Amino acid sequence: MTDQYRNLIEKYPELTLSLGDEPRKTPFFRPSFDQMYMAIALIVGKRSTCLRGQIGAVICKDTRIISIGYNGAPSGMAQCNQEGCIIDTQRGGCIRTIHAEQNAIAYACRIGIPMERATLYVTLSPCIDCAKLIIASGIKRVVYYEAYRKGYAIDFLIQSGVQVEHLPFGIQEMISQFP
Repeated sequence: MTDQYRNLIEKYPELTLSLGDEPRKTPFFRPSFDQMYMAIALIVGKRSTCLRGQIGAVICKDTRIISIGYNGAPSGMAQCNQEGCIIDTQRGGCIRTIHAEQNAIAYACRIGIPMERATLYVTLSPCIDCAKLIIASGIKRVVYYEAYRKGYAIDFLIQSGVQVEHLPFGIQEMISQFP
């Protein structure tokens, strides 16, 4: 690849190349977008107020983050870490908590960001309710870090035309592979 800025260096004597006149001989490694966004989803999950799990979600489109979410009660309401979880003994799960995917999708909708053809990075694969919301929102790809105990939501997404990928790449891998 030719350097389109080379002429600037020739035109302005105060400009020099910091790598010298020779092209870089050693490869330059950096994380892929998938790896980077998964690591960010793990960090976002640390904001979770849920006592049962810290889940994070990042929605990206055209290599840009368009929304994030983590699991917890709606903004302005008592959080599980303050007042405890309210468990539905028949259906299971906490009724106080909004899932990370739901929070990310709801925020994007609230401020008018379309999600058609977007990618969702989530630290735990979606439940069936989140899978339905993902499909309805137009998200076309889901990348998850860890599998949820009920795997049929993944099959549901795939059968609905959503691309699903497992990416067990997190913060520790980011630190060790890209010092």
